[in-house]
Formats: sequence, C-alpha cells, structure tokens
Amino acid sequence: MNEQEFAERLASEKCMLEAWGNFISSKVRACLKSELGDRYKGFLKMEANPRVKDLNSALNKAFVVKAGKYNHPYEDMEDKVGVRFVVLLNSHVDCVARAIESSAQGAWLFSKDLDYESKKSKKPNEFDKYQSLHYVLRSIEDFDFEGVTVKSNTPCEV
Repeated sequence: MNEQEFAERLASEKCMLEAWGNFISSKVRACLKSELGDRYKGFLKMEANPRVKDLNSALNKAFVVKAGKYNHPYEDMEDKVGVRFVVLLNSHVDCVARAIESSAQGAWLFSKDLDYESKKSKKPNEFDKYQSLHYVLRSIEDFDFEGVTVKSNTPCEV
C-alpha cells in the first residue's frame, strides 16, 4: 500500500471510524453511569469524544516513524480512531478499565497495551507525567451503529 492508497482508505472509512469510537464511548459511559449512579456527575474530567487520526499524522506514522515496521500500514495502525477517558484518581482509572472490559460482551475484543502500574513496577524511579492504561478494542463482527456499518476487526485505541 502506498501513501495515496492509505490516504484514500482513511478518507473512505472516516465515518465508520467515528461511529466505532462513538459506539465505544457510549457503551463505556453507560457502564460507568450504571456502576457509579449519582457519583458519575463530574467523574470524567472531559468529554470522551472519539477523534479520527489526522491524515498527515497517520501518514507520518505509517510511512516515516514506523516505516518498515508495519507489514500492512493501514491494517497494522491501531490508533486510526481513539477515545480518551480522563479521570482524577488511580481508583477511577481502575473503574474505567472495569467498564471497558465488562462492556466488551459480544461487541469487542480488547488488549491492554500499556499499563502504568506494570510500567511503574518495572522502573519505579522513572517519572511519567501521567498514569494511564491503553487498550486496543477491536469490533468482533460487522454491525450497524447510527446508520453506519462498522466492519469487524476495526481497532480503536482507548
């Protein structure tokens, strides 16, 4: 795949990627609301809105930064769409993790790609500016969300 083909595919799938991100955000927020009840208000420190990777950023990552590391640049890039859940406390990070994992039921497969706690235990004297968990969620099967078909195996970084 060359840069032009990559760019065309990203443009053609933008609506699908946005729909996938919106679906994930809505499912996780619903799970958090259910678990937290009245404590949900103010729990998220900013809206959990998905964002589709900017074309120039995607091209730079696929063809410069990761050049030669991706066998299939478009398919291998897992953060073409992402959703960020920003919370205040470690215990809140754990609550979001539970929501991601419990909301998966039949909708997505997930892998934990970065875990602040395990990183900290391996390098306890290294300062990191924020504590985070990074997941990659992949749709299990094709489905329709808000009039858009989300293809199976579509990744989203959370």
